[in-house]
Amino acid sequence: MVIKRIHESIRLGMLLRWGHRGFAAIAIAVITVYLLRNRVTVTDLAAAAQVPLIAASIAVMALVHFLVVTGFHYAHRGLALKRPYRESLASYFVRLPARYVPGGIWHTAARYIDIRAQHVLPKRIFAQIFLVESCLVAASGLMVAGVASRIWFSHGDWVHEVGAMALMASIVLVFTMVIFARAFRIQLQSRNLLLSGASFSLHWIVVGIGFAVYARAFPGSELGTCSFGVLASAYQLAASLGYVAIFSPQGWGVTELVFGSLSTCNAPLVTSVAAITGFRLIGLVADLLAYATTLGAIWIVASRTGTNTSNGASR
Repeated sequence: MVIKRIHESIRLGMLLRWGHRGFAAIAIAVITVYLLRNRVTVTDLAAAAQVPLIAASIAVMALVHFLVVTGFHYAHRGLALKRPYRESLASYFVRLPARYVPGGIWHTAARYIDIRAQHVLPKRIFAQIFLVESCLVAASGLMVAGVASRIWFSHGDWVHEVGAMALMASIVLVFTMVIFARAFRIQLQSRNLLLSGASFSLHWIVVGIGFAVYARAFPGSELGTCSFGVLASAYQLAASLGYVAIFSPQGWGVTELVFGSLSTCNAPLVTSVAAITGFRLIGLVADLLAYATTLGAIWIVASRTGTNTSNGASR
């Protein structure tokens, strides 16, 4: 009986893993085909792009990583896991390439491997860390998106109502985290968790600003003339819903679908989908910039102190 259950668990895990990858592959394929069929519109948008605003958006998205690291740092402290901030920073940035390994979980897994190597911890603590991190990131995103959409979208608009539901969902997630913590007797330090939630909330706000700056780089499109606040709140709503869609790695397909459905500033679907896809490329370039800067900083510190660079990267 036990062996049978183990086999069933393994099969279920493999099914979920392949389903996860399959959804991402289908979403990327559909988006690619759709953009290729509308390549004239996409090419015209790209040709009109203003490079200074694109560069500014990349800079914003590279700097926003520091807010994410700060959020993780205080989330860990909320579980009484006290890591030096420098250690959290190095682990997060050095493991950035793992974000692009198929599956969408490998950056998180790599960070946890670093924690395991640097601290003697029972395995169950990593389930607790994952629960707290995921709930705080999702709840803060839904809260920021909910508040922003109710501010920037007119009353009576269906987006306004979706914002209200996002706010309710953020509250439910926080209560879920607290209930699980009490059920499994996990000691949570509220002050650190509040600081973590504040950092993640600021992260979502800055990400929205980064997208708004990026969208303004296309002055000939509907998005290029759209209100800054509407652009930011629409993206925050789409991205936060993409984050909570656990069946979709990095929100592929879900973020594009939600943003396209919003018809932000009456932008055509092809413009909306192209904008979100392009912003994913902005994120990729920002990640490469942050990663290269981190390696450069580690090399400089290592050369000055005479320490081993490879050890500094992982510890």
